[in-house]
Amino acid sequence: DNGGIHFYTAGSSAATRHMTLKGTSGYLGIGVDNPLSIIHAEGSESGTGYRFINTHTTSGFGVFIKGGGTTADRYALRVDDAAGNERFRINANGKIGVNNNNPTAKLDIVEATSIAAVKIKSGTSTNQNASLTFSNDNGGGLMHLGVFGSSATTYGANEANDGFISSTQQLSIN
Repeated sequence: DNGGIHFYTAGSSAATRHMTLKGTSGYLGIGVDNPLSIIHAEGSESGTGYRFINTHTTSGFGVFIKGGGTTADRYALRVDDAAGNERFRINANGKIGVNNNNPTAKLDIVEATSIAAVKIKSGTSTNQNASLTFSNDNGGGLMHLGVFGSSATTYGANEANDGFISSTQQLSIN
């Protein structure tokens, strides 16, 4: 391995290799003897496989991921299911794809079944309303699309071009 470092653990039987630092490439393998990227981790775990925890209570951040490409087809983050099907990506151009490896809008969701592609629920109170708000570049030209909670009597401050669905399933446009 040309100067690689291997880490083993030993129980009651023979030692088992758990981590490899390749001497030629500097690649780190966790649970894999021949890492194929800078950090390559593999393992079989019935619970959470990997954890990154920042315990700073006031100003800590989560995970920072920076992709190496700048063209639209390069992703900064990609998530596949266990079968290798791509389910989510954030491309270098800032477009997000859900079940779509070539998003053409800022958020591009593909749902090939009769399941709703997006569901938004606001709160758990029957008096709670939910809405989407659309606006132009300076915050004007607002349009709200919303639904009443089942016990709500008003949608709040409706603007002249608001669309909403009442608690009795009626579509209204002010």
